Amino acid sequence: MAFSPDPPFYPDLPFSPVSSLSFNLNSLSCQESDTPKRRLKLSPESGNPSPEALPVATETETPAGHSPSLPCRLETKRRSKSQTPARHTVPRPIRLLDKMKMKAEGNLPELDKEYACILPVEEGKHQDLTYISARTVAALLDGEFERLIDEYVIVDCRYPYEYNGGHIKGALNLYTEEQLINTFFPRHASPCLGKKCRVIIFHCEFSSERGPKFCRNLRRMDRNANVYPRLCFPELYILKDGYREFFQEFETFCEPQGYIQMHHKDYREELRTIRRKAHSVTRYRRRKELFKVANGR
Repeated sequence: MAFSPDPPFYPDLPFSPVSSLSFNLNSLSCQESDTPKRRLKLSPESGNPSPEALPVATETETPAGHSPSLPCRLETKRRSKSQTPARHTVPRPIRLLDKMKMKAEGNLPELDKEYACILPVEEGKHQDLTYISARTVAALLDGEFERLIDEYVIVDCRYPYEYNGGHIKGALNLYTEEQLINTFFPRHASPCLGKKCRVIIFHCEFSSERGPKFCRNLRRMDRNANVYPRLCFPELYILKDGYREFFQEFETFCEPQGYIQMHHKDYREELRTIRRKAHSVTRYRRRKELFKVANGR
């Protein structure tokens, strides 16, 4: 049996999909529309062409690296720089260290000159509080700020067994909110009497929780009782790194010259008792506030 090398050609048969698609590519045209998208359609004269109308493939020379031009190109709209909405930037607040430098150089704004800190400040853990170093507290105890300060109070927020084991000379031991109110806002006396320049320094063992908490409480009470910025206690500070750091550097300014940790093994039971009382007082205050709200008071 012999096979013919070339298959026979039948001109009456329809075109295959590939042949029809390759022929119709040359008949594509662009149609404008209201939307950004373009619609492609075949020209009306294009249909099922006859075999004689098929284009003859010819070799065209194209530059290296460039593709032949297509009959239709989609235009892309680019937003000009003038149409881009401008971003609103929020001015960055002035840090305390920068404020002290600006005050020394005479570039501090007029609104901030009145409320600049008296003591040299340090950067601390909490950005909303003002920190001072142990060296500054030692200089305060040594009398180096007598011309600037009329009175200063060091508030030791540690528990009594910690305070009795060693504390800064002249420090007050206030570890409850009730003690804080009775000391700085007594019932039958005005805390702003005399308008002296008073500096109040808070600290605990590390000045990480108890000291900052009591400092914020006093600041909140002062702002509730007065109109900001006219406050009774504008100069509130935190001893950076607490009593531990101060005792290591300036042991001679402590009495007695000792240091007891909060989690000391000999005072575990006393620590539990103090915390139990603090939690009970907090629950009582919350119930009292809820009772006032329920009665509409």
